[in-house]
Amino acid sequence: MNKMMKSLTILAVAAVLILIPVSAKGNLKMGCGEFGGMGMGFNGQNFGGGIMDVPDLTEEQIGKIEKAQLDHHKKMIELQYKKELKLMDLHEAMQINLDEKKALAAADEIGKIDIEMQKAKISNHFAMRKLLTKDQLKYLDMHRPGMTEGKGMGMKNGNGEPQKMDDCRNCGK
Repeated sequence: MNKMMKSLTILAVAAVLILIPVSAKGNLKMGCGEFGGMGMGFNGQNFGGGIMDVPDLTEEQIGKIEKAQLDHHKKMIELQYKKELKLMDLHEAMQINLDEKKALAAADEIGKIDIEMQKAKISNHFAMRKLLTKDQLKYLDMHRPGMTEGKGMGMKNGNGEPQKMDDCRNCGK
């Protein structure tokens, strides 16, 4: 039985190693993904408002965006791989070699990896924004999913009117 579990674990790890790069391929085309939070889903679907849709990008900006996104995607794939291994450890501790301490430790590690992934997404989001001009940022902000011309995501100003994106930027909050 133990030999069979080791074989299944090896097969599962091999599957993860094969599938993660394949599923990440779609992200690299457009330069943005769910991991970057800039307008595309993980499977490469473009929901509009992505950074590569911003008008007047220079060749230098495009090169920097593509390099940053490639580095970001590599990091996210590594973190996802680590998370998958910890999920396997958790499964083993919960289902096969019952061990509460190992299960709790695996859960802690999974949580830390999740936090690291979220922080990487946030950092990438702001890194991408730093590459754009003021006009390009305005265009990007006005064309994000769920946005309508000049309106922030359902936020209201003090008069109960939809808050414009510039309302918040002008006060620095």
